[in-house]
This record gives sequence, structure tokens and C-alpha cells, in this order.
Amino acid sequence: MDLTPLSFCMGSTNKDAKNSTGVFWDLEDYPIPDHLDPATVVENIKLVLKSNGYTGDVFVWAYLPGGKTFSKHSVQEYKDAGITTITVTEEKYRRLHRMLIDFQVWSMDNRAIYGVGPNILVITKDMVGKKTSFIRLLGIFEEADYHVLWALPDDDTIEAPSCVKAKWHWRFLSGGGDPSVGDKSKTREEDICHNTDGQSM
Repeated sequence: MDLTPLSFCMGSTNKDAKNSTGVFWDLEDYPIPDHLDPATVVENIKLVLKSNGYTGDVFVWAYLPGGKTFSKHSVQEYKDAGITTITVTEEKYRRLHRMLIDFQVWSMDNRAIYGVGPNILVITKDMVGKKTSFIRLLGIFEEADYHVLWALPDDDTIEAPSCVKAKWHWRFLSGGGDPSVGDKSKTREEDICHNTDGQSM
């Protein structure tokens, strides 16, 4: 497992820090569409966030199992797009574990201010049928006034956890809301949650 120390120098003193967004993206679960590239997808994600009121800085981390390539794009393309790439050498469980660690490290520099927290956009799938702490920790962040945002698979095979503030289908999110890329009927959906009990999978 890649244990390279991460440096999250976003700072929480800036008045915009409370609206910054950390994007944690599993590239195996949600690969880049064939007709797009890393830079375009990042800009499209930022466009969707901004159009829904999430106007702060956006920071992106992309995860991939060891031994696999970052699709048809080079690591340099991801870096040029402002994406931090992280290769975790073990199975899905290890990727989720690394992501949880990164959530917590990022939150240290991006804290809720006067009850208004930053945003966490999760682009991954939990291990359905397996008990993990992933959903439970997201619920804890929601209770601490962070906005938990979620990407849904286009085939609707999984639902968003109840702690999710806003959710988008992947085609819509990666396409920047462009109906020619995504599905126009699959637009922004909101689910304000207050109860995270029993959400651990």
C-alpha cells in the first residue's frame, strides 16, 4: 500500500475555505469516459459544483489498484489536470481505507467554520455486502457540518447513503451537466439527511 505522506496545504483561514471541496475518486469504479480526458473531467466536475453553489477551491485525488494503468491516459496528464494520483497496491478494501485516511487528513486543514463546513465529493462505491467503516465515517463528517456529495453509477445499481447532501449520476457529473454527455433526465438530486444510524455496510 502506498503510504506516501500527503500534504494538504489548503488552509482554513481563508474565508472561502469553508466552501472548498475535496474530491476523492476511485478510477476503477468510475473510469474516465472514452471520449473525455482528465483535464476535461475535472473542469466538468468543477462546473457542476459551481452551478450548484459549491464555489470554493476544488482539490482532486484519484485512486487506482497497483499493477493497473490510469486508463489510456498517462500519470502526467492527471498531474497536469491538477489531480493527485495514488496507487494502492492491494484490493478494494485497501483503497477505501486509504481514502478514509485522506478524508481525515484533509479535514484537519478544512474545518467547519461557525457550523458551515467544506464539501467532500465521493466518487467511489462502497463494498456492497461487506461491513466497512466507510459509510459510518461519512455520517460522522455530515454530523460535523461537512457537506457530503456523491456520484451515482449510471446504471443505478447502488443508492447514495442517507448522509448525502447532493448527488449526481456519473455521466452528468463527468459531462459538466451537458445532456449530450450525460442523461438530461439524470440531473441534480438532493437528499438532506439527519440520521446516519445503521448506515455502516
